[in-house]
Amino acid sequence: MNVRDARKISAEALEDLRRRVVAAVDSGATQVEVPRVFGVSRPAVNRWVRAYQDRGEESFRPRRRGRRAGMHRVLNEEVQTQIIEYLTDRFPDATGHPQLLWTRQAVADLVERVHGVRLTLNTVSSYLGRWELAQPELLPHATARDPRAVVRWRHCDQLMLARSAQLQDAALYWLTWTNSREGGVLSALSRRRSTEFAVFSDPCCGQQGAEFLTRLADQSRRRLFVVIDSFEMQHGQPLRDWLDANQDRLSPFFPVTPEPELRTAAALEG
Repeated sequence: MNVRDARKISAEALEDLRRRVVAAVDSGATQVEVPRVFGVSRPAVNRWVRAYQDRGEESFRPRRRGRRAGMHRVLNEEVQTQIIEYLTDRFPDATGHPQLLWTRQAVADLVERVHGVRLTLNTVSSYLGRWELAQPELLPHATARDPRAVVRWRHCDQLMLARSAQLQDAALYWLTWTNSREGGVLSALSRRRSTEFAVFSDPCCGQQGAEFLTRLADQSRRRLFVVIDSFEMQHGQPLRDWLDANQDRLSPFFPVTPEPELRTAAALEG
């Protein structure tokens, strides 16, 4: 196989080549086939794929000589915007998918169905992170500011909850609300690091939590242990009503210690 020297081609041609190589890998071609098809070395393919997973679109542009994104990017800005619109205020079953909450696989299936591009799950994770729809690590909001509390949570509290869930054959999830450019994201992270989520344009409220937990329970088909790390959701009447009516399906745990002004406001509301 003749391997081209990437140092001897123009910046524009190199960016285009990197895009096509990464697009081919994300479409299912192996990193053994791609070097033969595009005439580049296997280490270069591995390096470009890793760089795209780490830095996204920026990785395609050669340093000091970048240009506007071309037509061979994996997902261009317009397509990314369309996908985010599909995810916002809409659950997967509304788009014809069997899942009740969004997962990486459900997003990959959506992209393939709507735009004909098959993405790997790692690439989906990269996009979700860029869109601020992914939570890298879940720690209690009140705990994350205290290093000793972080250690206690990771090595004691979390393990005790996991053991209790195992003894009752229950699935353990961490439910949290994070702000995003589109509004906010409700995420349920399992101990196996799988994430199920929903994207909302409105502020966090108990009604969203109740709808989300209904879908999570229906999709899991097991009893749930759920750590609810959102002060706003905890004190929403719709969520409290749902928890009271579904004690046989879910055991909630509340690790959040609210800020003083929020605690006072909740007390005034009764």
